[in-house]
Amino acid sequence: MKSTPDALWTLSRDELSMALEPHYLNMRELLSDSERKQITFDQAVDSAYDRLRHAAARNFTFTQASALVRNDLSPCAFAVAVVVADSFIILFQFCGINQAQARAATRALLQELGEETLRGLRANIHDIVNATSSYQQAVEIWKLLSSVSNVIGISSIVTALTRTMHWYDWTISAIIVAAQLTAWFASDGAALIAELALESVYVGQLVADAITAAEQCG
Repeated sequence: MKSTPDALWTLSRDELSMALEPHYLNMRELLSDSERKQITFDQAVDSAYDRLRHAAARNFTFTQASALVRNDLSPCAFAVAVVVADSFIILFQFCGINQAQARAATRALLQELGEETLRGLRANIHDIVNATSSYQQAVEIWKLLSSVSNVIGISSIVTALTRTMHWYDWTISAIIVAAQLTAWFASDGAALIAELALESVYVGQLVADAITAAEQCG
């Protein structure tokens, strides 16, 4: 991964500490008394810092997301859900979450999206398909992520992580995801768009799935 503004993996440990602190305090409220005794803020920052450095140094992995989508949806909604899954698997990996955990969290997140909500994302799908450059495709993918986030909220995205990980891993992942989404929304997605524009292989697979969705939805 390259480095762009508002990417947590570019921050020093002290800068990362400042970015994570409010989200750590929020997540700490969700832990049991026993769990709180087993983690300190410094430990959380160290774990997050190491994870983000590791994520920045590795290549993404991308596998077909259709297996994550429940099969009780119409063909249109199913195809849209695949594109949504693609986008969140990429997003979670940007946040240092490995592919297996990213897929599990994405599967949980998709449970929050019903038939009507998914069909309501058709305009986003068509905009991805009609984009004429890798940068514009990245812009439209960000808009899709934003649309989903607006429907279910960042808290639901974070909650999806709790269903797939040990409490300590979830705490670290949750504060990273919450802090990174906050930073990206503050910049209208500029930093993530720049990153996505550089990840042509993974964006290409997502666009191919978007074309399939557009054909299914008409």
